[in-house]
Amino acid sequence: MTQPTSTRSPLYFNYFLTNGTCKFVVLFAGLFACVNVWACDQQSLGVHGGEAPRGVVVYVGFAKDQNGRAVPDTRVSIPIGNGSYVIHTNAAGAFTFDFGLTEDPASIVFVCAKDGYQSTTGKKIKSSADPHRILVVCSMPRN
Repeated sequence: MTQPTSTRSPLYFNYFLTNGTCKFVVLFAGLFACVNVWACDQQSLGVHGGEAPRGVVVYVGFAKDQNGRAVPDTRVSIPIGNGSYVIHTNAAGAFTFDFGLTEDPASIVFVCAKDGYQSTTGKKIKSSADPHRILVVCSMPRN
């Protein structure tokens, strides 16, 4: 194998690829990316040390059919005042939503709808461990 030259010829790149350094750099970069994605995901869910941030109520919800299977891409409407927020569940039938404490958690309603299913109002279950985290379950029977 040719040793690297100071002019950085194409042979230097081949040497770098066959050397163990390249594998280490790729492994390290992949690990760094995974850690960053996990951290961003935790922040987007409002998870800080296992609890919701102070002054925020985090709603974590699921849309399921009568057999307990996830219902992906369910439209979840949250009417507030004269308007409403609309979010959609992911492929696992899950969604998250957070409000400041200006809204009374008892007054918040989650309406779940999807073609082929009956529209339902989500059932809210408060967490005994964290009063600022509320589970919402939408049980959606098929039409």
